[in-house]
Formats: sequence, C-alpha cells, structure tokens
Amino acid sequence: MNAAYFLDVTPALYDDLEGHTFQAFQYALTHTLNFDHGEPKVVFRYELSPLNVVYRQEVMETQQFIINLCAIIGGMVTVAGLLESLIVTTVEGRAHIKST
Repeated sequence: MNAAYFLDVTPALYDDLEGHTFQAFQYALTHTLNFDHGEPKVVFRYELSPLNVVYRQEVMETQQFIINLCAIIGGMVTVAGLLESLIVTTVEGRAHIKST
C-alpha cells in the first residue's frame, strides 16, 4: 500500500470594517491511496504559495447593490431565454422529422 499526502498552504490577510487586520493561513490537504503489490511507502509533499490572499470587508452602497441585483436577474433571464429557445428548436426539429 502506498499513501501520498499533499499540503498546500497560502497566507491570507483579513481586513474588517473596523480597520483590524488578521493574518492567517489557508490550507488544503489531499491524499491518495494505492493498493499495489510493491514496497509500502508514505510520501508527504507540501507547497507554500508565494502569493498572499487579501480579504477586505467593505460596505456596499444601496445603489450599487440594486445595480448588481439587476445584473444577476438580467443574466438569469438571458440564460433562461437561451435554454427555452434551444428546447423549442429541438422539439420542433424532432416533430418535423417524425411527421416526414
């Protein structure tokens, strides 16, 4: 049995509304197990990210919130229209083929 563990570490900064800054680390741990007939081993690998992630808490104005909400709703309507058009075209095409 072979086991491999992978650790990714990324530094992060959190800025809140009161001006406090907190430094933390984000990490992701994954592992794999292989059941083969070779010699058993355990492998540890880690990666330290050179990039720093910054999370900043900000207050959004009401106007900006309404604009973002309208953009999301408009995108949903557009995608729904595209899907509806695709479904209607497919159904009409199949009905035309069956009637011929």
